Amino acid sequence: MLFNLGPVYHRVFDPIFEYHEPAPETMDMSPVNETHPPRIDYRTALAMAEKMMAEQAKTHGFVVESQTVFEYQDNACEYFYNVRSSRDIADRDHISFTTLTFNCNTGKLRSVHIPSGEYSGNTIALWLQYLHMVWTLGLPYRIFVFLLGILMAMLSATGVYIWWRKQRVLIQIKHRLKQAASPAAAAAGGRSR
Repeated sequence: MLFNLGPVYHRVFDPIFEYHEPAPETMDMSPVNETHPPRIDYRTALAMAEKMMAEQAKTHGFVVESQTVFEYQDNACEYFYNVRSSRDIADRDHISFTTLTFNCNTGKLRSVHIPSGEYSGNTIALWLQYLHMVWTLGLPYRIFVFLLGILMAMLSATGVYIWWRKQRVLIQIKHRLKQAASPAAAAAGGRSR
């Protein structure tokens, strides 16, 4: 998680916080013949997914707010069900990470992922990701991040400008010192003859 910094993140946070990769609990990973269509049809699978998610919500203490994605994943022979829940911390309706997957032939639950509140490391990782992507805390936070970005760009530009001005002054001082030293050296050289 956390973009391309997974190894660094895990080394720093794993000793302190409990972190589990998404879909931490694999319940049924038996190999399935993927050349045949699933035994459980789409409508039945959707009803099963809704029932399983309601059970998970009751068990883990969250509320399902809306369905986001329901799809059949042929390569894994599983149905993937994603909902927006009270455990999702993004303030955008289309961003949700409360998911479950189940076998497309047997209906056995394969994995459940609850984005926050279950494992402290997962909750912190999600908050860091959402703060970075500006997916939480509403419009005031987005405006703050925008203004902070403008400020950083201005500081960089003024820093380069100040450095350039100092370099220009140093070059002028060196040039004046050379000019001042040349007539003085010539005059000193003429006296010593």
